[in-house]
Amino acid sequence: MHSFPISAIRILHEQYGPVAAHFTPTQVPESGAPEHIKQQWVDVPLPVRQSQIGRLAVRFPDILTGEVRDIDEPIGVAGIEAVHALWVAGRQEAAEYWTRYQLGLFVFRTYEGRLEPLK
Repeated sequence: MHSFPISAIRILHEQYGPVAAHFTPTQVPESGAPEHIKQQWVDVPLPVRQSQIGRLAVRFPDILTGEVRDIDEPIGVAGIEAVHALWVAGRQEAAEYWTRYQLGLFVFRTYEGRLEPLK
């Protein structure tokens, strides 16, 4: 893998605004994925689009288990961009695992990492 089609970038930009920040998980995020897959998110910078910043609380179904979770201060990352970031970071096993879910929104908790606005 893994080329990232320019048309996908254009669609994401139109739907969710420009990339406004990067979220880098600093701890293993909560999810229904196997532990060794979740660990591969740590230290991978993920693009966060403008519309996904500043949300106070939401209810999201876990894309693996379907369990609905309340998440305070969520950080949403377009699945296709998250999978691409894993590939670029050399985390192919995790990228392959998450590829089947890449059309969804991946939701992290603010305390699971650091959010850095673009300068």
